[in-house]
Amino acid sequence: MGGIKEFLQEDDAQQALRELNSGVRLLMRRVESLEVLLAPKTLDRMFQKPFQRLLVPPGEEMEVYRQEVPRGYTGVITRIGNDWFPNTVLSRFIDNRTNESAIERVIAPVTDPMAVKIFAREEIIWRAKNNDAISHTFGILTDGFFLQVDDADRMIDLEG
Repeated sequence: MGGIKEFLQEDDAQQALRELNSGVRLLMRRVESLEVLLAPKTLDRMFQKPFQRLLVPPGEEMEVYRQEVPRGYTGVITRIGNDWFPNTVLSRFIDNRTNESAIERVIAPVTDPMAVKIFAREEIIWRAKNNDAISHTFGILTDGFFLQVDDADRMIDLEG
């Protein structure tokens, strides 16, 4: 009987060690991610025009916001907000793909944007389609900064 008890205790200790190692690896990934996010950002690495707006006439669809990602960098979007009006539709494209093509609501006000972490390699575009009878001025806030591709890839890999 002593052999089974010792075996179970040893198995429990190995399992606890595996769980501890897994927890330490997760913490280290989080610390490395924080180091990248908290690194000083110079003005040239910040989005230059995070708030953009445009008057869209009735029946028209127009580009309201555009942010190009410089070559060798990845854009990290940290805050988003938008204006919205009844009978209008917004579309957000990141790297020529849309994850939500028909936004018919305020995601967050431009005066109190929502915190996010979204990565972009090429460009960020918001379009507005005005199906209303009157013109509307759409405001889009998409704020963030640029990381060198290697640093961004490391962050993306760490966060899975």
